[in-house]
Amino acid sequence: MVFLYDGTYEGFLTAVFDVYATKRQSEALICPTDSNASLPLDAWVETVSDGAKADRVAKRLIALEIAETVFDAWLSREGEIENRLLSVISLALREQTTPLQRLWHPDVRVVVKAAGRVGNEAHRYLQFVRFVKIAPNQPALTDGTETPGLYVADIEPEYDILPKIAGHFARRFQDQRFIIRDKTHAQALVYDTHSCQIVTFPELLDQPLPEDPQFASLWQHYFDSVAIPWRRNLKLQQHFVPLKYRRHMTEFQPHR
Repeated sequence: MVFLYDGTYEGFLTAVFDVYATKRQSEALICPTDSNASLPLDAWVETVSDGAKADRVAKRLIALEIAETVFDAWLSREGEIENRLLSVISLALREQTTPLQRLWHPDVRVVVKAAGRVGNEAHRYLQFVRFVKIAPNQPALTDGTETPGLYVADIEPEYDILPKIAGHFARRFQDQRFIIRDKTHAQALVYDTHSCQIVTFPELLDQPLPEDPQFASLWQHYFDSVAIPWRRNLKLQQHFVPLKYRRHMTEFQPHR
């Protein structure tokens, strides 16, 4: 029996709940809805995302000390990752302890490695996001408050890391509005100084970023000033800042 879900993490946790509610954990598969094209109608069940069900599963994963690893591995979006996760969750529930140290188990090994790749990429993007200011601060209103400016950055991550980096940037830029556009997954993280949302509006994603020569000049001046010419090591530099990240990093753009 295949349990189809809507592609959200809440939907995945709901599917896990339904698998156990129907006592099919030994035979069930979980797949996103868009993968059902070749399945006969009597072989699948469509899961309806349910916050209460998802919350119950999430709390159980926290108690079993596997919640973060499960979430990170799910963000990898790798093929069949849902069923690898279901296997690991079943193992944890069966033994009432975390199985994440058992790397000889094929599903545990796949999940732990997938989570590690997502976590590593998210950590790198904490350093590699470069914003462009596209709207200035607005004058104070009648109540004395000022509308903060708007900053936008583009990234092209391999994995779906916006949920992983949202908290960092919201804390760092608490009083500024910003948008981080994930060009790979066609979605954007939007922060309005109060809350973060991940949205998929095409009109928000398609517009190219404007050039900001003054901002770019400041970045490039900083980058040049901290460099030590006689210790230049391009191979080592590429190790710490791989080429795939540089497309949207201001300091690596040609001088104008």
